[in-house]
This record gives sequence, C-alpha cells and structure tokens, in this order.
Amino acid sequence: MYRCYSKFLCALFVPLTISLLSAQEEADLRQDQGFFQTQAKTYQAWLDDSGIGKVLKVHAIEVEDKSLSVYLSFYTDDDSKCWAQWEQLKLDFAAVKDIGLEQQLFYKMITIMDVRQSIANVQIYDTYDLSREPCFFVGIEFDKTMGKVKVSENACRSETVSVTVSPNDLEGLSGATEDTVAQILPKATIFSRVLDFAENKYLRKTCEQRDPKIVVLENDEVLRFRVEDLCLEVLKDQSNNG
Repeated sequence: MYRCYSKFLCALFVPLTISLLSAQEEADLRQDQGFFQTQAKTYQAWLDDSGIGKVLKVHAIEVEDKSLSVYLSFYTDDDSKCWAQWEQLKLDFAAVKDIGLEQQLFYKMITIMDVRQSIANVQIYDTYDLSREPCFFVGIEFDKTMGKVKVSENACRSETVSVTVSPNDLEGLSGATEDTVAQILPKATIFSRVLDFAENKYLRKTCEQRDPKIVVLENDEVLRFRVEDLCLEVLKDQSNNG
C-alpha cells in the first residue's frame, strides 16, 4: 500500500491503493516477512551489479496482507540533484536497454521477491524524513486495466536549478542492447512469432493430468508470459540443464 509521506501526494495514491487491495485473494504476505527482507538484499545486490546502485539503494520494504512495497532512495536528499540523477540514469539505461528503467526496476522486484505483479509496487522519494515535504516521487506498479507497467511522477519544485550529473556506467547491463530485428519487424509481429514458438514448444504435447497453457502477462511495450502446468518432459529437460 502506498504510504503518504506528503499531504499533496495522498490524493495521487488513493486509486493505486484501491487497485492493490482489490487484487485476487492470496495468502497473507506478512508470514513471509523474513523471506522478503532477505530478498531485499538480493535486490540491492542486483542494483549494485548493474550499476544502478551507484544512484539508487533500497531504503526499506513494507509487507502488508495483500501488498508488497519496495522503497528506493538516493544518496542525497537534495531534490534538485535527485531529479537530475534520475533523468541521467534513465538516459544511460535507455542506451543499453530497449525497455524503460522503471519497467526494469519493477520486473526485477517481482522476480526477486517472487510475488504477483498485481500486488507489488516500487516507490522512490528524495527524502523519508516525515518532517520534510518530499519534492521527488516516482511510483511504479502494474495497471491491469492498461495491461502494462504504470509510472506516476510528481514534483513540487518552484524554481529551476541547473545541476550537472556525469553519465553512469551501467556495465552490468551490457550486452542487452536493442535487437536489430526490432528495427526491421513491427513489435506486434515479433510478439506474435514469440508466442507462436512458445505454443509449439509447450502446448503441442499432452500429458496425463496436465493441461499446459500460456498466460500472457503483458504484451504492450514488452512481451511477458508464463507457462503453467507444464508436461513432465519439459520439467525433466529443465532439471538436466544444471
């Protein structure tokens, strides 16, 4: 659930909170508090390995009955520097990845925490001092209606300040540049071919007491899908890879 660190941001959080609370019924996440705390360290390790950790770090996690929030912070609480560092980080990330920085932060979070996208969110503030009014906010969650990751940003800057920020070395993300095929084929065509390949690979065979199916999680800006109830042959092959 979004925590209102500022009165002027509370109105922004209301619809997002309702969305999270209306997620499908699951077990109480609070019983896995220890697991999430451990995984928060893994998330931080990924931030560090990718180079993003030079700008962002895990401040805290908040585990509630049906929602999980990861709070990130900067190494400065100067709001002007935070905005400048954030914008530079997004530019640097775009140079090596063909999805947005916000999407990557969210996807990694739900993968490492092993939670459904509908109950997770990532929030970033310039300050977590409750006696101060935050001037930087980014909220990242999955919007089921839109079918993609939703990013909310807010600022309370009243003046323009020039801040110079050096480019970030995201060496941990190297090798993930945009595929040249994406420059030739429309994205919808590529997504369709990937799904066709997945269907031929996973749905062609039938096993006793197994009904494999592909569940598309997202197919707007990026394609994400999950294969459920796989045949035993697939699981056996997977185990032999190690």
